[in-house]
Amino acid sequence: MTRLLGILCNDAERLATALEPVRELLRAEPPIASWGMGYAQGGEVLLSQNPRPSDEPVDFGHAVSTLRTDCALLHASGADEHDGQPVLQPFRYRQWMYAQEGGMLTSVEQRAALSEQVPDFLQRNIRSRSTSELLFYLYLTQLHRVGSLEDPHLAPNRAREIFETAFIEVQERLGDVLVGHPLGSALLSNGHSAVAFTFDKSMYIRRLMISSARAGRDESFRGVLLLSAESCPGEGFEELPPRSAICISRSLDTDIAPLDGLRPIT
Repeated sequence: MTRLLGILCNDAERLATALEPVRELLRAEPPIASWGMGYAQGGEVLLSQNPRPSDEPVDFGHAVSTLRTDCALLHASGADEHDGQPVLQPFRYRQWMYAQEGGMLTSVEQRAALSEQVPDFLQRNIRSRSTSELLFYLYLTQLHRVGSLEDPHLAPNRAREIFETAFIEVQERLGDVLVGHPLGSALLSNGHSAVAFTFDKSMYIRRLMISSARAGRDESFRGVLLLSAESCPGEGFEELPPRSAICISRSLDTDIAPLDGLRPIT
């Protein structure tokens, strides 16, 4: 079973405390084919990946708590994903990182058709034939076209618009090939802000808080937890509307928009 989580906050030093009430939800249960984390640290976006199958659960809560990060994407692949072929996520290019639950492996011909317009300097970084990775690099291509590939302050709503353009392109080129291959949900981030997408699987959001019996809620701390799930994970979670995107700004404000341009995949 694939696991996809996103965590953002305004104080990396107190993130572990804020995650404590939901630690049990931050586990990926076996069997696990591979898992990885993309996270912001020291002004850079870094990757930590484990390509080896595991029969033990992965405690993402512990993994994040050992890092000094205020933004992280976490992904664990189930043993049956992509026909058992390893596709390590999150994907990263410079300050951008992306992880998706769902998708499919393309044929050699389909991969060529999707990647033919990707510039060589981006194309040489593509490692797999997964629609997830190809979609990410088509998004980067669109950023390059509009001159925003190196923009560290790109507004999340603008990132959503550009990503939707790339997604529509994948749909148009693959057409009915996508039928029967759920695209799940996805997370996109530049280490400062993020966008979560619900294609055909539910994703839930919860505000992270720090409080004490004496002082009550600490208003100076702000945080957000995003996770994909078949049903509501518990109290405090809000389900994102289907076929929508939620944009999370650097100040952790949220804005939900429908993905109007995407065709349903059945």
